[in-house]
Amino acid sequence: MRPSTDPHTIDTLGKLADAGMGLAWACNHCYRTLDLTLDQAIWSWGRSQVFVQWSAPVKCSGCGSRVISMRVQAKVPGR
Repeated sequence: MRPSTDPHTIDTLGKLADAGMGLAWACNHCYRTLDLTLDQAIWSWGRSQVFVQWSAPVKCSGCGSRVISMRVQAKVPGR
């Protein structure tokens, strides 16, 4: 999938960072929260990585599953 040319669409890791948002990662098998930040994801895969319909090549350190869910963390005013 290619990044959107619409300036209002947040679809890449870099656009998430620019908007002050974040990512939360969790294992779908053991429900462990992964210790992976948006900054680390950008370092690993680049700012232009589209995260919509993307399965990051990550493995759970608890059970070894590669079935990982990724959730966008919205910017909360005042935090």
